[in-house]
Amino acid sequence: MSEVTVMLGLHDNTFREGIQMYLDNMGYRHASPGPEEIVGEARRGGYTGILMDANYGKHGSPDTSIAERVCEARGAAVFLAICGREEAVEKLQKAGIPCILKRPSDRKPIYDFFDGLGPGV
Repeated sequence: MSEVTVMLGLHDNTFREGIQMYLDNMGYRHASPGPEEIVGEARRGGYTGILMDANYGKHGSPDTSIAERVCEARGAAVFLAICGREEAVEKLQKAGIPCILKRPSDRKPIYDFFDGLGPGV
């Protein structure tokens, strides 16, 4: 069984910490590079999955260029962007980039993404 390693690029510290605890409970490794490092880290590889805010580093902005660059650089990693801005989600989806609307009341699609990466423990 191969090890599952997830890269996170999330604005909200509380949300990121909750996701990290979930990943720890699943037996998955994780890293959370800053916006300045995330594209290079994706290019370096070694990740099973990448979850990130579509506008990572530019909270509240419609600029999704960082998600586009990470998705392009991700290699074999499964990728999912999340965003609270519907227009950003639609833009990425039209470009063929996996992205879902971030809804605080419904985290199930995010946990389903992680569950699909590997067997866990």
